[in-house]
Amino acid sequence: MPATKEENDFSSTVEFHRREWRVQRLGWIGIWAFMLLAVLGLFGGSGPLNNGRAVTDGVASVEYERYTRQGTKTTLNVTLHPETPLAGTARIALNRAYFEAFRLYDTIPAPKAVRLHPDQMVFEFSASGDEHEVTFVLEPEELGWHNLTVAVDEAKPLTIRQFTYP
Repeated sequence: MPATKEENDFSSTVEFHRREWRVQRLGWIGIWAFMLLAVLGLFGGSGPLNNGRAVTDGVASVEYERYTRQGTKTTLNVTLHPETPLAGTARIALNRAYFEAFRLYDTIPAPKAVRLHPDQMVFEFSASGDEHEVTFVLEPEELGWHNLTVAVDEAKPLTIRQFTYP
């Protein structure tokens, strides 16, 4: 016996609702995944995905944000370890190409001198045998991925990657 019009309408309506529920579930999973990634720091702010730390041959450590926002200030903290053989002056070299994408607002403490070389800027600080921290306050001006090379005194330089969102 052939199905009636009402039976055909009912079965097509049920199938439509099942597909709609699948799409809703996928949407909810997407929303929750987005919120989780935001809390973990993928889109800036604090969180384990955003907080970066690198160590240069045990001489210094660098703390930075992996993900920044254009127009929002960020910091780059360089900590010189007490084991570092300093002769009263510590030199921190940053590549100049980085400063095409980031604007330097402040350096805490103020450097004794800043020397410009063709490919890097060298900041010189008074330093003792104690742990010494230098904070660079920066503001991203360009979007996308940026590479920063940090070299402390004669230690092997390290490269940091940061992404800037709009």
